[in-house]
Order: sequence, then structure tokens, then C-alpha cells
Amino acid sequence: LPLLNPVNRVIWKRDARMSIVNCFSTATPGDARKPYCEDNAASELVELSRLHPDKIREEETVTKFATAIGKALFALLIQPIKDLVIIESLESMGLDSLVAIKLLAWV
Repeated sequence: LPLLNPVNRVIWKRDARMSIVNCFSTATPGDARKPYCEDNAASELVELSRLHPDKIREEETVTKFATAIGKALFALLIQPIKDLVIIESLESMGLDSLVAIKLLAWV
């Protein structure tokens, strides 16, 4: 059930960290969330994985996956993408249980 649905009664839907949760499907031109949403890298990587599963373990593909996950995490945490360092652990980037739930839903 989408967070924006009026029937959804979860208490954390008004949490500031959740304000950007629907960006991957709802960003519009001129939207402030657009830097986090304009990249189709995740969809392209999933398609690449389906068509060429042997390429998943290549360093370039792993880096692209890590970057896509990092961008999704930073979007949820409302942090600038320029601060993304993919060699850091998710915990050091600010992942907590609430954000982990949304990140898992995105993945």
C-alpha cells in the first residue's frame, strides 16, 4: 500500500525521512527530488542482470549496483548525492531500521 494512499495508516508516513520515498515513481520535471530520481541505472542494471548474468560479478557492474543502492539510501536520508562514498558501510552512511525497511522494499 503506497504511503500516499489515504487508507495507509502507518505512523511513520509523516516522518521527514519518508518524504522522498516515492521518488522513483512520482518525480516530475522541476521536482526538487529529481536529482535522486532521474537516474534509471537500477532498472538498467536489473535488465543487464537478466540478459547477461555473467556480467554481474564484473567490477564495473558491482560499482554501478553499489552506486544505485547508495543513491537510493541517500534519497531516503535526504542527503546530497555528492557525499556518497560507496566504500563506506551502510551503517556509517546512516542506515537505521526504518530506512532499512524502505531500502529493502526498493531493492
